[in-house]
Amino acid sequence: MIFEIVFCVLSTLVSAQAPKYGLCDPKKNPFAALGNVTIPIVPALADTAIVVSGKITIVDGCTFRLIDFVYYNADVSYWYGGVGTSPDGMKIVDAPVAGSAFATVRDVPLITVAGAQANFAGFTQFRLYETNLKKIVATADLPALPSGTSGAPSAGASGTTTAKSDSLKASFSLSGVMFGIFLGLFLAAA
Repeated sequence: MIFEIVFCVLSTLVSAQAPKYGLCDPKKNPFAALGNVTIPIVPALADTAIVVSGKITIVDGCTFRLIDFVYYNADVSYWYGGVGTSPDGMKIVDAPVAGSAFATVRDVPLITVAGAQANFAGFTQFRLYETNLKKIVATADLPALPSGTSGAPSAGASGTTTAKSDSLKASFSLSGVMFGIFLGLFLAAA
C-alpha cells in the first residue's frame, strides 16, 4: 500500500517536469492576428565552420516555412522548440534538417505523431540542434502571442517564462510537499 502511494507521488513529480506536447490544428494559427510573422534565424555558434542563415515564417497552425535558408558544414540536425532561456526543448519536426549551400524555400510540418505532437503554443523559440556537436547551432524567437490568445507560454522581457511556468512550479512544489508527507508516513510506519 505504501509502495503504491510513493509510486503515485513520484509519477506526479516526473510528469510535472515533462515537456508539454499538443496536437496542432492547421486552421488555428496563434499568430494570425499579427499578419505575416517572419523571424530571422540567428547563428548560435561563432567558432564553427557551420553556416546557417535565413528566416522563418508561420504558414498555418501546423507548418512553418524556411525562407532563403542556407545550412551546410553540419552533421545530422533537427528542429526543436524551447521556452525562454530554459535549456530544455522538445523535438518539433520528425525529419532531419536538409542542408543546402544555396538559399532555399521549403515548408516544414510540425510533428503530428500521437504522443509526440507539437504546436506553436508549446514553445517560444525555434532551436536548430546539431547531433554530432550536441549543441544548438541557431535559434529564431517567436514574437509574443497576441492578447486574448491562450494556451501558450509567453516570454517575458528578460526571456524568462511567465504564467505557464509559474503554474508548473506551483504544481511541482505541491507535489514535493505531498511526497514529503507520504515519505514521512512511510518512514514512521516502518
